[in-house]
Amino acid sequence: MLGYIVAGEPVMTDQAMETVELTRDIVPDAKDLYGLRVRGDSMEGAHIRHGDIVVMRPQAQTPHNGDIVAVRLRSKDEVTLKHFHHDGAMVRLIPANPDYKDIVVPADDVEVQGKVVAVIRQY
Repeated sequence: MLGYIVAGEPVMTDQAMETVELTRDIVPDAKDLYGLRVRGDSMEGAHIRHGDIVVMRPQAQTPHNGDIVAVRLRSKDEVTLKHFHHDGAMVRLIPANPDYKDIVVPADDVEVQGKVVAVIRQY
């Protein structure tokens, strides 16, 4: 695990390192994956809760609309976890909790860090 990702208002991330072992039935193609522990509740409607670990695949290309991604806002050097929606010159980062507002920014301000491929929750 590389650190934390905020599912709420974007914030700067901290980096920590620990290891989580995953089986092939959870992530069949485990190449280059990393994990981030979720802080916040803006993605609860997508079944991602505070304390969960999101397993991420680095994203080299523009994600599809609706993908759940870790996004860095270049102008603020902040990172957040949201649904991605590209619309012309703008990107809308959409929470999955009605208590939060969409974040709308110019597309050139967005750097997609990775796409969620799995969620791990401990009870």
